[in-house]
Amino acid sequence: MIGDGILSTRYKWYGDMIMTELMRGINIFRIRMNTESDRIIKKEVYEPFICNIMNESSYFFKNKPIIMNNNKHGQSNGEPDFLDAKNNKYEVKLMINTKQGNMLGRDDKKDIQGFINEIVTELQEFGNHINNNDIIDIEDTIFYKIVEKRVESIEDDENIVLFIPFPIFPDRKDLIFLSDFTDFAQKVYDELVKNELIGEREFYYVYPAQDGNSIVVRNPKIRKKEFLNSPDFKKYFVYESVN
Repeated sequence: MIGDGILSTRYKWYGDMIMTELMRGINIFRIRMNTESDRIIKKEVYEPFICNIMNESSYFFKNKPIIMNNNKHGQSNGEPDFLDAKNNKYEVKLMINTKQGNMLGRDDKKDIQGFINEIVTELQEFGNHINNNDIIDIEDTIFYKIVEKRVESIEDDENIVLFIPFPIFPDRKDLIFLSDFTDFAQKVYDELVKNELIGEREFYYVYPAQDGNSIVVRNPKIRKKEFLNSPDFKKYFVYESVN
């Protein structure tokens, strides 16, 4: 599974598209990116996408409709991204760091292969943390540091939605159960709770599943997840398991 153990990586270019194969043993997982892939890290693209996902959810976000906050006119004016029908606030944060964002989003320094290498490094940290029986401090991992920074930037009265635009967790519709011991996403959340960074706020991860056809909405507080169809996401990234 992606995120479980050490990976090897190879790349193939087809014009303006790059296909990446991540391999662990006999398991191969492909990511295809193109010239549109960088758009998914732009707020004007991912915020409406997440808003639609929240409204499509039948398990979470009960006070529908969820609407984009039309009063938000800047990046730091204290206004939330979304409001539900009872005026509960939600803030969405993109789960990549500045280095990764520059690799994918800057036309003058675009480095798709470097971006994927960064993601593979995160995946290897997951495996190393789990396989070494937690000897590696979870707070020292790239993923935890990004999550912590994003959570700390969200106001105390805003619920938390973290959007990860790549399949960093081994979730598929046909793999409903993942043990907590090997579930890095859950471990990160539990560490945030331990460090008193969540409080009473709702907390959600949103990310593509490894089946390539759905988006996962996940609430680690209640250890529940929901799979939603999302064909539009394939405009930016395509994921597929080879075996």
